[in-house]
Amino acid sequence: MAKVSVIIPVYNIEKYLKKCLDSVTNQTFSDIEIICVNDGSTDNSLSILEEYAKKDNRIKIINKENGGLSSAWNAGLNEVSSEYVTFVDGDDWIDTKTFKLAYEAMINNKVDYVCWGANIVPEYYDDKINEQIKYHKIKYSGIQEVDDKLISNTVVTVWSKLYKTAIIKDKHIYFPTNSGHDDNAFWLMYSPWAQKGYYIPEYLYNYVQRKNSIMGKRLLETTNQIFDNIIMIPPIINYYNTNKLTKPHYKLLIDNIKTFFFNDYNFLNGKYKQEVLEKISHDLKNMDLGLLSKDKLIKALITKNLNYLKKQNNYSFLEKIFSIKNENSTHKVICILGLKAKIKRKKKEITLKTLPLSERVLHLEINQIIESGFWDNEYYIRNNPNLTLDKLSAIKDYLTDGWQYGRNPSDIFDGTNYIQRYPQINYNPLLYFLNEGRYSYKDAFLCNKYEFCEDDIIEYNNIRKNKPSNKVVYTCITGNYDDLEEIKGYTYINFDWD
Repeated sequence: MAKVSVIIPVYNIEKYLKKCLDSVTNQTFSDIEIICVNDGSTDNSLSILEEYAKKDNRIKIINKENGGLSSAWNAGLNEVSSEYVTFVDGDDWIDTKTFKLAYEAMINNKVDYVCWGANIVPEYYDDKINEQIKYHKIKYSGIQEVDDKLISNTVVTVWSKLYKTAIIKDKHIYFPTNSGHDDNAFWLMYSPWAQKGYYIPEYLYNYVQRKNSIMGKRLLETTNQIFDNIIMIPPIINYYNTNKLTKPHYKLLIDNIKTFFFNDYNFLNGKYKQEVLEKISHDLKNMDLGLLSKDKLIKALITKNLNYLKKQNNYSFLEKIFSIKNENSTHKVICILGLKAKIKRKKKEITLKTLPLSERVLHLEINQIIESGFWDNEYYIRNNPNLTLDKLSAIKDYLTDGWQYGRNPSDIFDGTNYIQRYPQINYNPLLYFLNEGRYSYKDAFLCNKYEFCEDDIIEYNNIRKNKPSNKVVYTCITGNYDDLEEIKGYTYINFDWD
């Protein structure tokens, strides 16, 4: 019996499948069974699976009629024979050391799950891709005691974790709907049974954002699946009530019900809010709510109390006094003393200084600097107590002098080690990695190789032909960070980003 089972759902992904299978079959940890669930593919996906299965007897193919991603996940779970199980979507790929790191972390630390980070690999680009990058930013490292706060702050994606099969089977955990968001339900069912988790501070998974994927359609707002979130509410309530989890995890449950509802209620700027409200009201009326029957939010959903629900729609008490929020890519909502007004967002111009670069210059650079977790203010200030630093002075110290004294920007980027491995670096190692190193595959933090689209590399190298200096800062500066332009020795390019 293999030590780890890997479930790969497959549906019409012939373009991506070989890369996925190569990343799984070439793992440095080889004691695995690979369960490929062909969910009624009509392209060449099944032939590719059969080709790989002939060469690798660890691959088991399950053929079924098309039933959606959740049904494929459930079909795979029914075939698991290993002590531990994980998932990889057939259009994504993983680092070859993923299973080795995860299995060793599980065994050595005696935890109930292991979690790791994910790179976002977009095939298209809009503002919502930034939200995905931010969501998948690594937040924890090492062993963590599991409580409701940790559960809420952990990414829900099913493929970012190694699980104990015994917990899944003993506690009857499954994917209850076919909404495309069943990761949420699975995580909310699994996590309350866990006592400890281990978080690997590496981005081991490569998550491809496709326009025609379930999430891609949702992100591009081209789907008619307007109940994607709220259909998870009844089965989750039933699971918590049946397993006596409601009382000890009451706030966790209510907070997620609220989130699911407003995700659908606000979808497409509230285009289907009446339909969403009617459905959730009907569903909650026709089920045993147990302890939740007296909750104010639940009562408001059942009675369609719009006055109460509007007050709950993502505004805290302080935010009701004054707040400005981005509603979407085109409008902001200003709230003053409880009164809300929607105004059109002013599109900020990109300011290019020193070099005549195109407007397309490296949104990837912007995303990585702001969202990828390379810079950690708290870490830098905490590890340099002899310096008097605040948020601005900390990053300024690192960019100018700090790196030369061996100070690192975060616990996942060892600049000193990076310079030792690549002695040709003659300026800030983090900037070198962001601007040059990663494009020549010079891995940086924790020896994790980032992979980028070939077109991105070609475009970047073409742009660099006109660059007069090797010391260039591509960054995103907002608010009081503007005086970073004073840093000497660099060609400074400021992207004003909202």
